[in-house]
Amino acid sequence: MEWRHLTEVLERYGELLCTKYKTYAPEASGRLVDTARFEVRHNDSVYEVGLYLQDYWYYVENGRKAGKFPPLSKIEEWIRVKPVIPRPYNGKLPTEKQLAFLIGRKIAEEGTEGKHPLERSVEEVNNELLMSIKMAILEDIGDDLDTVLVMLGNRK
Repeated sequence: MEWRHLTEVLERYGELLCTKYKTYAPEASGRLVDTARFEVRHNDSVYEVGLYLQDYWYYVENGRKAGKFPPLSKIEEWIRVKPVIPRPYNGKLPTEKQLAFLIGRKIAEEGTEGKHPLERSVEEVNNELLMSIKMAILEDIGDDLDTVLVMLGNRK
């Protein structure tokens, strides 16, 4: 059975999901939102929409627990891209490495809160397209049933 209508709706779902995600994802460098992409895959009767994001999407989504230092090189990169303007600390202006350490220490001590851009995007897209997915499946089944009935009618 060909699920043409379902595939079309899932393509729209993926496009809309990427668009919403790009709207909600806070991003200093733009790399997370610029590289977000989707793909509709299927084999046999399983259809899925895969969303591809940078590996740090998880921390943007869920935050980070206290207790462990984050990678300082990533914080240094974030400082350069953002750009972060340091304030004097103990009467001195910290270097980029020192600032990265101070930020990393605060994250290690307190953690960070997640922004949940993916969760928000999925909720909104589901609200908008869930009925469309159901209708597409019904249309595809109807098309397939029409084809079978025509084939049966031609056999007589």
